[in-house]
Amino acid sequence: MPVPVDMVLFPFREYIWFYAGFLLFVLSVLAVDLGVFHRKAHVIGMREAVGLSIFWITLALLFNFGFYLFCKHEFSQNPQLMALSGFDPDRQARYSALEFLTGFIVEKSLAVDNLFIFVVLFRFFSIPAQSQHKILFWGILGAIFFPHHLHRPRRRPPADPLDQSASGSFSRSYRPKDFLLPGSRH
Repeated sequence: MPVPVDMVLFPFREYIWFYAGFLLFVLSVLAVDLGVFHRKAHVIGMREAVGLSIFWITLALLFNFGFYLFCKHEFSQNPQLMALSGFDPDRQARYSALEFLTGFIVEKSLAVDNLFIFVVLFRFFSIPAQSQHKILFWGILGAIFFPHHLHRPRRRPPADPLDQSASGSFSRSYRPKDFLLPGSRH
């Protein structure tokens, strides 16, 4: 039996240490990325890019496995959950870990379309290849710490209901020709 919809598996007040630890882990990983792997600005070749991708994907999978073990332990120790008829802590832990894995795969897939945008922007602004990683890194930090500045709510509804992003955060629609490089034919 699945957990009731209104039940929160990891209430913030009870698991603030978990959320703080996860945030600290993410910030540490970002610090290692910039401070160790990319201490000196350089062009990232295909071999290094593949190696780093394997490293980060492996790290995410290890986290997923650890999250599964954590969930299995926590769920089996929770009297509210164990009181539910038909509740299986192992099944719920697998489901929770699968939710993380699904989110990771979706985000990894969506990152591919961002590559196109990065290439266009880096070419448009003539960003040297050795500086691109640092710019992306600071962009990630900005997205983590300043999300309310990046996604301002719309002040008025769009004239065309199809002219809206899923989040409703853009007040202008863009056409493909808006992203053409200078000197390109329109």
